[in-house]
Amino acid sequence: MGTKTVVAEIRTDKSFEEVKVATRETFRTLGGVIQDTPYGFQIDGGTSGINFGFVATIKAAVAIKQQQAGLYRIESVIVWSPNALVWICLTVGWFVFGILELVAALYLFVDPAPVYSRLLAQVERLLNSNVAMYQIPSSSASAPALPQSDDFQQRLKKLQEMRDGGLITSEDYEAKKAEILAKL
Repeated sequence: MGTKTVVAEIRTDKSFEEVKVATRETFRTLGGVIQDTPYGFQIDGGTSGINFGFVATIKAAVAIKQQQAGLYRIESVIVWSPNALVWICLTVGWFVFGILELVAALYLFVDPAPVYSRLLAQVERLLNSNVAMYQIPSSSASAPALPQSDDFQQRLKKLQEMRDGGLITSEDYEAKKAEILAKL
């Protein structure tokens, strides 16, 4: 059984909810099941991208704490253990002259920490860029304001790109489109 903790301190002007959404969506690339918690989220079975992750059961708890205004601490506690494949290979390998024990030995090389560190660095780049990749779910969310421009065609095109990219809902798109067309 292995345990590691990966920590990142991120400076950003984003809200706690924006930091949580960006972190969760970035960690979604690991696969597995993600469950929200009040302080962050948990990942169960996320092994995608982890060397020899197929021989391990990996669970992680990701906690996001706001240290002060504009400073967040994201702590990932990762726990992994041999999965059923390792135990089967060890047991059966004993009877077939140890060949399958080589598969079980791959467990010794499982280390999810570098992948988690890379994902935390990706979260920091995302939060400090001006690109909005993920929409924060909210029943009262309104469409983001578009840049002021005399070129209505450009504004409509940008609005459509935002809708197609999932940054705004179809309802927000239609409302904003009507608003832009009313100014013509």
